[in-house]
Amino acid sequence: MRALYRLVPVASFAFALPACGGDGDDAAPTVDAMQAIPCTPVAGATFEPAGTDGTKVNVHAAFANGAAWLTYNQVEPGGSNLDVAMVRVGCDGATLSQDLVTARTGNNDTAAPLATSGERVLVAWAADTGATPDNLDMFSRAYALDGTPIGSDDAQLVTTLDGSPASGNDWMPGVAADSDDDGFVVVGTRARDDIERFATFVQRTDGDGAPVGATLDPSVVAMFNHNFPVAAATTAGTLVAYILTPDVEADTLVWTMLGAGSDTLAPSPPAASTMSEPGCRKR
Repeated sequence: MRALYRLVPVASFAFALPACGGDGDDAAPTVDAMQAIPCTPVAGATFEPAGTDGTKVNVHAAFANGAAWLTYNQVEPGGSNLDVAMVRVGCDGATLSQDLVTARTGNNDTAAPLATSGERVLVAWAADTGATPDNLDMFSRAYALDGTPIGSDDAQLVTTLDGSPASGNDWMPGVAADSDDDGFVVVGTRARDDIERFATFVQRTDGDGAPVGATLDPSVVAMFNHNFPVAAATTAGTLVAYILTPDVEADTLVWTMLGAGSDTLAPSPPAASTMSEPGCRKR
């Protein structure tokens, strides 16, 4: 019988791997089946990464190659800025590998979502470089499924606007597997001088995180900021959702899709989610 596991980050940096009863074969369980399975935390799976002290926050998780991949922010030694770190953990709670994803001096790094696609895992994050006024940059780092980092360093994600490299502030990253190939779809928000607001962008990358094709813009609307974009892989393509925040009135959750085999987003402009109701706020 094949054991199933559901990854559950909990308070502080601790996490638990609840053991979820086997399904009797190697077929992938459905979402409904997973939700119906009772789970009990595995004894000893709550832990602190070895050799680390101090604050650890902003945990993100993914599952790849029989291991839980956890990214988190930790305080730089002797400083106050945050770095991005990663630990791979087996289903029994044993640490398989650890890595300091980025330690660029002077950068204060944000939470680092991650996703798996093909033979790669991609970690993406934003950093406050302190180089005002364009002090927010996005970076990524790719890993092989055994935890080996690809390349010698992280790489800055440079988007395009009207066919040229875009400059300015980029942050609030999200990442998902690309349904087209073994690459990824990275989302975020970037400062747009033409509307004096932040707008969501969508960028395909290869398995190592290098941009592929032009950057896509779901919508650019004056007097609206875009916040907290997320991406999720589906059989139909990549779902992109974000909060549309007007200067007045309430926020709206909107969504669009980057379809499999498509280079355009639809619907365009994005559709309001049925979860959005008058007076609903993101907090």
